[in-house]
Formats: sequence, structure tokens, C-alpha cells
Amino acid sequence: MPVKVTTSNNVFEFIYPATEWKSMVLPKMKEKDFKINNEDFYVGVKYYKD
Repeated sequence: MPVKVTTSNNVFEFIYPATEWKSMVLPKMKEKDFKINNEDFYVGVKYYKD
């Protein structure tokens, strides 16, 4: 099931699950500005720092 996340400041887009890890570049975004739309989607969030 896809989930909406911020891809730029206050702009939400869908991301889609896969069997392998994916990554994406989010230029001009700070870590604190990244959001997951967990009001409309039932998701658990785990934060991972490289």
C-alpha cells in the first residue's frame, strides 16, 4: 500500500513499497522537515540514521 511523504517543503507525494530497500534524494530539505502522512494512513514509523 502506498504512503504519502513530503518530497519537498510541505509537498506530499506517494511512495510505493517494494521487496528491496529504495532511496530518494530530497534536495533542499532538512531532516526535521520530512513528514509522513500518518493521519490518513495507518503506518508504524521507525527512524533510521545512517
